[in-house]
Amino acid sequence: MFQTISRALWLLMIALFLLMAVSPGLAEDAEPINLIGKAVLPEKTPDWFIGGELDITKATVEIYRDNKEFLFVARTRVEKDGSFSASVDRKGKYYVSVSIPHKDAGKEEFDLMVWAYGDKDLRIKAEDREIDLGTIKLSLQNVLMPGDKAPEWVGKTYDGAKIKLSDFRGKYVLLDFWATWCGPCIAEKPNLKKTYKEFGGDRFEIVALSLDDKVEEAIEFQKRKPSGYTLVHLGAAWENEVATRDYGIEGIPTIMLIAPDGTIIARDLRGKSIYNTVKQVLEKSNQSTE
Repeated sequence: MFQTISRALWLLMIALFLLMAVSPGLAEDAEPINLIGKAVLPEKTPDWFIGGELDITKATVEIYRDNKEFLFVARTRVEKDGSFSASVDRKGKYYVSVSIPHKDAGKEEFDLMVWAYGDKDLRIKAEDREIDLGTIKLSLQNVLMPGDKAPEWVGKTYDGAKIKLSDFRGKYVLLDFWATWCGPCIAEKPNLKKTYKEFGGDRFEIVALSLDDKVEEAIEFQKRKPSGYTLVHLGAAWENEVATRDYGIEGIPTIMLIAPDGTIIARDLRGKSIYNTVKQVLEKSNQSTE
């Protein structure tokens, strides 16, 4: 038994030696390379921002190595003056992200939600020993929770007519942020159609907010798969301030239920929870008016 284990360890040592011998640049990259920088918040908090108090010391810096796919390398915090430092151990292309998480980010369902963010790409050469990233300015975005007021948005119907959220005041509204290029968005369409077929009418409406680059893409999809509910084009996803700034959307589909007074009732609805949530809310509303 002992001989078997010893032989295995011996073979493992040989394999590690060969791996080190053929790994290009491993030895020269062994010395740490320091990264320093400074994170800065906007001088004035904009009127549209409905988040909590922003504290730069709550910011987290994360560093990823871009080697065909992002590999997490390091995480550090920001000092009171906004400065931060971290180190990596090899040359290559890197991505640095700075963010201030939402106060509930410790909860699993809110883990990726941030109030402020900024980023920077860089390439580290073998001879580099310290790189100053300079100032990374953080942009703000809302993180909407149940109980918050849904921000106003203005878009266009597929035939070009102006439309806005406040047009639906007095109704329960299910907002669906989606795009034709988003597979998970398409997968939710049957759930939305089922919900609309059951509850659509004077008290409830579904509004699908397309984030396609061109409205023609959404129109073509509608021709192939008619929906029946209200269709709106907001504009290209990550260039759209309604989605990225006002609603703080990190990914789609994002589906949320809005009360008749504009208050958010529920967010991140998917699958069966779309139908069940709407059903429960409408039944409760009926009971309160009887």
